[in-house]
Amino acid sequence: MSHDENQVESQKEEIATLKNLLSVSGKLLHMSAESIDYQVITDGMKELSGAWVVGINTYEEGGTKSITRAFSGFPSAIKQASKFLGFSLTGKKWDVIPERVRSLQGGKLVQYNNLNETSMGAISKNVAQILERTFNIGYVYVIDLSYEGRESLGDIIFFIKKGEKIKNREAVEVYAGLIGSILMRVRTEKALQESEAKFRTYMEKAPLGVFVANMEGHYLEVNRTACQMSGYTEEELLNMSIPDFLAPEFLEKGMNMFKNLLTEGYLEDEIMARKKNGQTYWINLATVIVDSNRIIGYCQDITERKENEERIKELNCLHNFSRLLRKEKINLEKILEGTVKLLPSAFQYPEDAGAHITFKEREFKTQNYEQTPWIIASTLELYGKQIGNIEVCYYKPPLHEKDPFIKEEKMVLETLAEHLSRVIEQIQIEESLQKSNNQLSITLHSIGDGVVVTDASGKITRLNPRAEKLTGWSAEEALGRALTEVLHIVSAKTGEPVPNPVYSVIKTGRTQDLANDTILVARDGTRHHIADSAAPIRDHEDKMFGVIMVFSDITKRKDAEDSLKYQLRFEKMLAEISSIFASLPSDQLEQIINHTLEQISEFFQVERSYVFQFSDDGKQMSNTYEWCADGIKPQMDRLQGLPVDIFPWWIEHIRNKKYLNIPDVDSLPPEAETEKKELKSQDIRSLLSISLMKNGIVFGFLGLDSMKKKKVWTENDVMLLKIVAELLSNAYTKNIAEEKIRYLSFHDSLTGLYNRAYLEKEMQRLDTERQLPIGIIMADLNGLKKINDTLGHLVGDDMLRQTAEILRSSCRGEDVISRWGGDEFVIFLPQTTEEDVKTICHRIDENCDATYTKDIPVSMALGYAIKNSSKNDLLEIFKEAEENMYIDKLADRQ
Repeated sequence: MSHDENQVESQKEEIATLKNLLSVSGKLLHMSAESIDYQVITDGMKELSGAWVVGINTYEEGGTKSITRAFSGFPSAIKQASKFLGFSLTGKKWDVIPERVRSLQGGKLVQYNNLNETSMGAISKNVAQILERTFNIGYVYVIDLSYEGRESLGDIIFFIKKGEKIKNREAVEVYAGLIGSILMRVRTEKALQESEAKFRTYMEKAPLGVFVANMEGHYLEVNRTACQMSGYTEEELLNMSIPDFLAPEFLEKGMNMFKNLLTEGYLEDEIMARKKNGQTYWINLATVIVDSNRIIGYCQDITERKENEERIKELNCLHNFSRLLRKEKINLEKILEGTVKLLPSAFQYPEDAGAHITFKEREFKTQNYEQTPWIIASTLELYGKQIGNIEVCYYKPPLHEKDPFIKEEKMVLETLAEHLSRVIEQIQIEESLQKSNNQLSITLHSIGDGVVVTDASGKITRLNPRAEKLTGWSAEEALGRALTEVLHIVSAKTGEPVPNPVYSVIKTGRTQDLANDTILVARDGTRHHIADSAAPIRDHEDKMFGVIMVFSDITKRKDAEDSLKYQLRFEKMLAEISSIFASLPSDQLEQIINHTLEQISEFFQVERSYVFQFSDDGKQMSNTYEWCADGIKPQMDRLQGLPVDIFPWWIEHIRNKKYLNIPDVDSLPPEAETEKKELKSQDIRSLLSISLMKNGIVFGFLGLDSMKKKKVWTENDVMLLKIVAELLSNAYTKNIAEEKIRYLSFHDSLTGLYNRAYLEKEMQRLDTERQLPIGIIMADLNGLKKINDTLGHLVGDDMLRQTAEILRSSCRGEDVISRWGGDEFVIFLPQTTEEDVKTICHRIDENCDATYTKDIPVSMALGYAIKNSSKNDLLEIFKEAEENMYIDKLADRQ
């Protein structure tokens, strides 16, 4: 065969190869994400390469697994190889070997000498050799499937018979590049669909009203919560604008807010809105401008919070719902530049060809490009509309040809134009995906409460700034971690971990609320009371792919509620104690005080409470009352008559500052070393002591001891204990006053002896058989009238006091001595014999003889009588004693 004939034959083969490439490429470009046919791909590759068997693998699960999608070749041989290996090759999942992936050369065929080298150990050497001998396999070629040198999406493997080599390398590599582009498009389309589904689900399932409006304020989109909140249907809201939503009295404010939004790009405020039925309600509104003609807003009903001032804002308007997703974009400029450079090489006469692309008023062309009569062009289209042109020219036409471009060149141009259109479409999709992610980020960023988003297994995928602050974890640190590692929640009552509602949502698929009294323990140990709920996130097929949990910090509200409950419990206790103090007689003061100590100990949760009183001279103090919890050793018996100067630091605080607050005994200052030693000997860890006041003078103190744990006493604790101390002080003062009244009502003011009223009462009480024999002595002070007349009543009063002292010193402690009248005295002597009565009378006489007033001896007439039987009338006995006294008085005068 001549040289010319060989050249013609070679050209025919190249044309056939080009036709084959265009044919298989055309089939490939018409595949979608849902209908990609891997068998068609391997069939085309087998036809192009002339290989014995061709297989295709795609990389999945983040590039860690390789799945064999299809084989083309001899079915019987493939079946026999599968049987030998023990598994079906098609559908087989392999571990990706990173070294193998790195050995591939970015869209270029790589030759391997045998199967073992190709698999890099995935197939053992012995098995590989058996397969090579059985099927006469020689070289093995592999080419990776990537797009413009990006991440490899899979590979194609070519098995060549011994003694043969792969054919049409360039066509194979071009086709592999197209396959990589298709796989990239499939991945991008899936990502866009998933992103849009997620965003719609976030919006629809968000536990707050979400709306999108244009720059004139007309609603473009609203979610279900916004409809439920306002009472309007979605159709009604889409025919309304933002001002229609506001209460009339807030219309002006709302318009000003809208103007500020247009100026600042963001606003958050509280405003009153109006429902469809005319009812008004408060909302927290956050809005942000997301692009040149769209506003996104979030609102939450805060009516309950506004109506109850004591409630801490527990439902702030949800804002800042999202953070910008960073995603690498395809560099379109480089793609267009590379396409221009590639085009001439695909034509018959590349040295005479030039290329030119116009796209959105931009031009990309080869250096030698110029307008000539010999041009072919194809349009770049996006969604059926022309967005540019791709052109190839010849600077001079081939000889003897009217149309310099052959059919295959036109097909190449059309194929590349279509492919380039798809690439541009991919970029648009990625930009749309990025836009959707930006909207989601803005949404999450706009929420004032903590927001955590997890996948279906409970691993964190998003964390908004508020959640970062409450948990102490940054979004970057939390990403991919188990929810329980970042969101540590416990029971406020027990301190034990409580089930996270996210896992209940994952299990049941239903919205779950947090348990009451739940505390979030941050990374640094900070504790926050939280409340809210978790809801499932579903895709367009209603399949749950994650959970969103929104939680608010209600610590201030909880503290306010606890403070109120604390105050109400104290007021109830105080009312009970006050009632007891007011109703019980003062002679039961001891029982009242002991009950009070028990009550306040249980209220303040301490193990010991007590009262100390100072002596009248203020030099000593004694523990007069005490209450101890079970297992606590009482101290009152040993704390009697203590010199106050042994605890100078303590007493100074009680007398000058009126209270002593010791949250930690170990931290007492050096000057309180004595007090510290005493307190630690009693195992006291913290204490609070308040002075007791009477007429502005400190007469003691009330104290509480905490022994099981250290206790921080707040100003409120001090104030409440001061109220109890004042109540006790008033009780003491009242008791003293009553004792004084009682004393005056039963005692003679001059002599201090019992008066006649008391004696008559005692005589009735003691006139019992058990008290027999009962003696009565009647005494009359002689000469009192004469002394009053001659020396004056002051001297007479002095003599009466001396007489009372004579009677006290002459009688026993159990005898009742009273001043009966002006100069008459009566002594009542229960369980006293006549001999004992005579002895007492004799003692009185002797003491009178030894006592003088103004040199005048004290003299008394005495008479007595004895009741020996219950049949005797005590009044008759009294009269008998009185008669005997007058007899003695008469005898004395004679």
